[in-house]
Amino acid sequence: MFGFEWRRSPVGHDTGIWGAPGDRHTVLVVVRSAACGQHLLDVVRLVESDPRVKVAFTTDCDIYHRGVERLLSDVGAVVISWRDATARDFGLAVATDLAAVRRVRAPSAVMPFGERIEAAALREAHRRDLPCASGAHRVVHRCGAGPASIVLAHEAEVARLARRHPETLPVTTVAGDPTYDRLTASLPLRNFYRRALGVGPRQRLVVVVARSAARPPGATDLLARLPRELPAEEYRVIALFPPEPGPGGVGLADCLRGGLGVLPPEGDWRAALVAADWIIDDGAVGPYGAVTGVPVLLSGVEDADIAPDSALAELARVAPRLSPYRPIEPQLHAAAARHRPDLHRPVLERITSEPGRFNRNMRSLLYRHLRLRQPLSIPTTDPVSPPFRLD
Repeated sequence: MFGFEWRRSPVGHDTGIWGAPGDRHTVLVVVRSAACGQHLLDVVRLVESDPRVKVAFTTDCDIYHRGVERLLSDVGAVVISWRDATARDFGLAVATDLAAVRRVRAPSAVMPFGERIEAAALREAHRRDLPCASGAHRVVHRCGAGPASIVLAHEAEVARLARRHPETLPVTTVAGDPTYDRLTASLPLRNFYRRALGVGPRQRLVVVVARSAARPPGATDLLARLPRELPAEEYRVIALFPPEPGPGGVGLADCLRGGLGVLPPEGDWRAALVAADWIIDDGAVGPYGAVTGVPVLLSGVEDADIAPDSALAELARVAPRLSPYRPIEPQLHAAAARHRPDLHRPVLERITSEPGRFNRNMRSLLYRHLRLRQPLSIPTTDPVSPPFRLD
């Protein structure tokens, strides 16, 4: 038993059995995307075995994303509509962005994912739908609006946020990074993930994250070039979070016909990072790629979008940039030739200031908000789930 079986066990029961969502020990999880949902499931698993705590899921998106639906179905989640979620009281709401909990009637814990916390805070500080007139340009308002906890991975993030929004300091806590901890726990299963992803014994795996089709030469153009330029008998190419095709660009269907593999939205992208021989990233997950010890190449990353003291900034200092105007295979070989695992040590130090301690810290915060005693068991960090199928 490898520890990832929990993902396919129920995280809730029928609402008619366990009572109304108004129970103060019910946790509402607000999921905006499948990737965010996987991040939030790392929180849910800290309370899922406690019979005192109930868990319900919702999404505040206008369109119920297919990947979110698959993910929540896969874990047997209790899902309620956004309308019901905003009409009832809960003990705690957990989300990955500040805007998602505006209308939820519960104290909220926000774990930013996929976005710089300063950018999210700046957008939230300019909201106008406040129940009070005071507290303009604030994230935590004098009227009580705002998150009860902002959960960050590193002390440097706290400092950056406090410089712009000092009112957030009392509600900001450093719990660590669940993805960092679970990637570390997953490293011994590298060969298992490679088999699950269909990587042959003589193949090398290139994992690519290229989300934006708007920037020239376009993410979909890169996704089309990779399987075309890398021989199929030697390479397997898998894309994470593929973009929608841009105007006049190469469509994703054409890339799939050319031999590109795409991890489905509900598949755990972290398993693909562990399995990879190279990672090509647009700034989304590159620092996590450094955890696996393989070469990371950056593509389409704008320096202006990088926080100067972040893990991505450290990665940008040492990682080679993939040129769109040169053949790809020689660039991969050059990156492998110059790669040394110690080059990524500064990156790892910037990902989390609480390595290996997310479960302990986050469970303590959850039970404090729920006003319950913690279980006597010690939370463990499990390997990530294997992605059993590719689209």
